[in-house]
Amino acid sequence: MSQHAFQCCRLNFNLVVRVCLVICFCASFTFAQNLKQESVSFQNGEVQLSGTLFLPNSSEKLPAIVVLHGSGPDEGLQYKIYAEEFAKAGIATLVFDKRGSGKSGGDWRKRPFKFMAGDALSAVMYLQNRPEISPAKVGLWGISQGSWTLAYAAAHSPNVAFVISVAGNAISPA
Repeated sequence: MSQHAFQCCRLNFNLVVRVCLVICFCASFTFAQNLKQESVSFQNGEVQLSGTLFLPNSSEKLPAIVVLHGSGPDEGLQYKIYAEEFAKAGIATLVFDKRGSGKSGGDWRKRPFKFMAGDALSAVMYLQNRPEISPAKVGLWGISQGSWTLAYAAAHSPNVAFVISVAGNAISPA
């Protein structure tokens, strides 16, 4: 390839990259205008849990999802990308810091699944009491260890409308 042809290709590539960046910036700016994020907190017994609620702009009652963490300490905002995608689809999403992580109290290392399931169900009840949420359409989304947690929570409460298990486990935690 000649030096001139190489420079033309490089210029065209740079132009394409710049155009793509402008389009992505405009799309994310528009999306940011159509999405509300709110810092929230709720209780499970003595433990206060904190997180972020992602809300699409809508005048209708919204379905909602509570995002449940994998194993280990977990600040919920690592799941922000999922929350934003659900919000784009018109679904409110609550992502919270696992007990003992971020701004949430308690200690996840000293509690069995029933306590983490209790955290999940407290999040469901919190959402069901919000005016913009349809109480009958609140469910759980869990990944890895969160899949065990959501199964336990859903089996022990009629308040969970649906479950979405990602990388779920086919065996018990034991």
